[in-house]
Amino acid sequence: MTLQKLCDTADFPADGHRVFTVSGHDIVVFVVDGDYFAIDRKCSHMGGDLSKGKLDGKTIKCPKHGAVFNLENGDVLTPVSGMAGKMKKAVKAKVYSVQIQDDAIFVDI
Repeated sequence: MTLQKLCDTADFPADGHRVFTVSGHDIVVFVVDGDYFAIDRKCSHMGGDLSKGKLDGKTIKCPKHGAVFNLENGDVLTPVSGMAGKMKKAVKAKVYSVQIQDDAIFVDI
């Protein structure tokens, strides 16, 4: 794994998120109460855009079919229900370690 600089902390919206492409990985970085979390941008179920999902504490809900993921470890907290969930299950999302160094945000890819 390699640390990649994303941006300066001053360029990151407070209590918001930003999308980045780093080494071929599309990720979304969220800031929650001053802590940064990076997760794959696409939902593991059917590719919903997690950057457009509903953030609730340290969880993100996919806007497409409602799977809920833990931002700390990628675990599926709420699976997809109904036919969509039977066709394909959501699996653990890839998360990435985020570090703050010299007022810059880095991700370990």
